[in-house]
Parts: sequence; structure tokens; C-alpha cells
Amino acid sequence: VLVAAVVASTLVIPGFIYLYPAAPAGLGFGFFATYLALPMVPAVLLGFVAVWSMTAATRRS
Repeated sequence: VLVAAVVASTLVIPGFIYLYPAAPAGLGFGFFATYLALPMVPAVLLGFVAVWSMTAATRRS
């Protein structure tokens, strides 16, 4: 799960922004909102994975 989150954070989201820069405009996002909102997706994903991994580690001990 951690590897998938890191891959999504470093390849998928930036790749989406690079390959389809106008796609978020179709959803109603402006230029600045796109570049502020899309990087939050991997940040939140990595945050959830970090909390999940720490709670899973404390349950085992």
C-alpha cells in the first residue's frame, strides 16, 4: 500500500497534470486551483497511509 501511495504521489498525479493540463478546467477548476488542489490528493493519500501503517504497527505489539 505504501509503495502504491508513493508511486501515485510521484508518477500518477504529476503525470496527469503534465499530460492533461486542461482537463481540470473542464471540471470547473481554474489554473491556480488545479495546481493547488491536485497536489493535495497525494498528500492526503500519504497521510492516510502513514496513519494506517502506524495504527497497524501498534496493534501488532
